[in-house]
Amino acid sequence: MGLLPGKRDDERIGNQWVKEKQIPRHILNRRADRKLDYVADLYGMAMGERLKRRTSELHNKTLYCEGFHYLKHLNIGYTYENRFWSFAYNLYHKTVIDSMPGLPETNYCRFIVKNIGKLGITDAVWLDGGSQCSEEELDEYLKLLNNKLIIDRIVSLDMTHVEVVYQPAKKSWAISNRTLVGSTTWILIPPVMHLIKLKPEECVKMLEFFELVADAVVNRKVIS
Repeated sequence: MGLLPGKRDDERIGNQWVKEKQIPRHILNRRADRKLDYVADLYGMAMGERLKRRTSELHNKTLYCEGFHYLKHLNIGYTYENRFWSFAYNLYHKTVIDSMPGLPETNYCRFIVKNIGKLGITDAVWLDGGSQCSEEELDEYLKLLNNKLIIDRIVSLDMTHVEVVYQPAKKSWAISNRTLVGSTTWILIPPVMHLIKLKPEECVKMLEFFELVADAVVNRKVIS
């Protein structure tokens, strides 16, 4: 009937893997995309005059900005999950921050967040996710990332899949996460598409999260 949304994941065709096939423009995907446009509008308002331009693709929006200490762009999008009697469009955020010339990292680094709590996220802690830096550098990074200001934003925004990765070849840090707020769910019975709306202050907190994390890993600055 042309209602089922396509999945933005690796797809196996024969003996080959095809990365992120184009998302079909089914009616549900287009409806979800309008919800994502609304989320992008909220982030644009939170950025204010610092927002310079915005690009838009199906389930993928990028906001380019100036005036932040580190943030140059914010990419938001939906990943698709097929559930029983429903389809979940999970909101992700990601950006890439260039490393500072004065502190050139030479090894691959990866840090991930472990969420704590059974019925909801009540606390979080940063852990090593397979870094190749020295023990001394590892301890320094984790100490900075586990700052209360960063943890508070992870908990208050119910972030999952929080990750920071340094790629030596690109000399840049990739920061990403997913959140429940801003996500969209299409329910079969009754047929309705529901957006978990972001509040303006939540958008501000998310922007602060990226700035704080960048300050910790790029500048290795103690946050007070």
